Amino acid sequence: MAEAVERHLHRVAGGPGPHAAEPRRVLTPAPGMCLPALDGLVAVTLTRPRRDEGPWARALIGDLGPVVAAGVRAGVPLAGRTTVENADQAVDVLCWKPAPHGRAALTERLRAACAAAEVGRDALARVARERRQEHAYAGFTPMAQALRAALADGAAPAATAAALRLSVWQVAGGVPVAAG
Repeated sequence: MAEAVERHLHRVAGGPGPHAAEPRRVLTPAPGMCLPALDGLVAVTLTRPRRDEGPWARALIGDLGPVVAAGVRAGVPLAGRTTVENADQAVDVLCWKPAPHGRAALTERLRAACAAAEVGRDALARVARERRQEHAYAGFTPMAQALRAALADGAAPAATAAALRLSVWQVAGGVPVAAG
């Protein structure tokens, strides 16, 4: 009886008999990413361990940090930011959309800020205060407690400067290219 069901299932699925070899699938590579609407965009990426970027990284790319300040000094405000995570890493992305004539100056200032990667004591103190406030809030509201319990999976240790990677990118021809 089981053999009859198996034969029937293979016929319904369009497959060969139960003992025939399955045909090999040929994988074709996907075309490269090309987003012409993003031409002229300048971005900074910070690759770090997932879940806990540490106070240094948080201060570095925060709204009052040296990377965002470099864009302001170049006369280009931050256009947006996001974070993309997988199981082990996270990538923070900060984006600017400068005028074509200001792209080189912005890129140079961002590269200098990323190379120096200097964070002042005031910025670190502010980040520490914000973390304490977030922790206090998370311990106060029932919804925050439930969320913290649901997401608890043994957070990674705080990232150090050596564990982080900063990069500056420009989008040209719809393709992100490392600046430098």
